Amino acid sequence: MNDLRSRIGSENSVTRCGLKVDTYFPRAVRATSRFAILAILFLGVHLSQGLAQPRKVFTLNDISDLIKNGVSPNRIAQLVEEHGVGFELDDRALRRLKQDGANETILSSVKKMSARYMEERQQARREQEEEARQKREQEAKRREEQKRQQAKLTEAAREAEEARKQKDAVPNLLSQEDVGRVSCLRNLMSTE
Repeated sequence: MNDLRSRIGSENSVTRCGLKVDTYFPRAVRATSRFAILAILFLGVHLSQGLAQPRKVFTLNDISDLIKNGVSPNRIAQLVEEHGVGFELDDRALRRLKQDGANETILSSVKKMSARYMEERQQARREQEEEARQKREQEAKRREEQKRQQAKLTEAAREAEEARKQKDAVPNLLSQEDVGRVSCLRNLMSTE
């Protein structure tokens, strides 16, 4: 044991290689780890229940069924305000709810949530229209840029063709001045 230089220092600790290690430390770590894992699992399950199910809005048929099945008007109003509705409250829907026995509490909740539904639909429609308008503008800009690039390429090709034609035509021709000099030289040579 002397070789390992291990000694028992007190009842709750062990000294190894000159370091004093508490024997309760591993138990405390294990207990804390278990608690942390359980807390994380609990939070994960709790949060996933809220995220897993998207908010289901009530249809006109859902509300009519609740009324016909004898659910209290206050509870129906509460559910409608929590979940919302997925329809426009027009005259036909209003008549149907009244025929099914909806009281003023239910009708006011449905009116409020129907107005919110219609507002959200209009907002979504405006956003879609804005998105479509932006896409059209971007497409028009892209086409315009393509046209500009094509026009530049066409103009550059035309200028290059003209330059080539001028280059081919110019070296074979003499200017009037050069023709006059050549004539003078010929005359001088013939007189001699």
